[in-house]
Amino acid sequence: MRSLGLVTHVALFVVLCWGCGDSRERGPGVDSGPVRDSGGPGVDGGPGVDGGPGVDGGPSVDGGPACDFVSDLERGCTTDTTCVVGVHQTDCCGNTTAIGINHSERDRFDASEAVCRETYPLCECPSGPTTTDSGETAFDTAEIRAACVARGPTMECLTYVSMRPEDAPEE
Repeated sequence: MRSLGLVTHVALFVVLCWGCGDSRERGPGVDSGPVRDSGGPGVDGGPGVDGGPGVDGGPSVDGGPACDFVSDLERGCTTDTTCVVGVHQTDCCGNTTAIGINHSERDRFDASEAVCRETYPLCECPSGPTTTDSGETAFDTAEIRAACVARGPTMECLTYVSMRPEDAPEE
């Protein structure tokens, strides 16, 4: 009789834990899609704008197609005054990256970013500071600036905190 009790306890444990996963990867009842590690480099070798590993190597749950708008934004510029900072969420923990965009894209960025943020489940993991195009970080996004920087034959909006990105000569 005692072994039947053990089997019953094990079966109950399995039933209760069936479908249990790492709560950092998805919220209850939410299918966030596949985990995507897109931690490739962004501008000047900085972090990619669409995610990468989460805090402490944790998960990077992709926000899906709603967050893919970032690569289509106009980043070209003529002067620093034509650049603004857009703070883009990169994973379900709430990590963000600040990207430099042309001021004409502000409304489109704000509308698309709101939709993107709604696609992430709550992962119950800590978020870190915001990363800039220059690779610097800031906990206070008000410290982040945008500059119009030469990238070969073109000019591009890039974000930074204290180390303004240098112009890159034509190759």
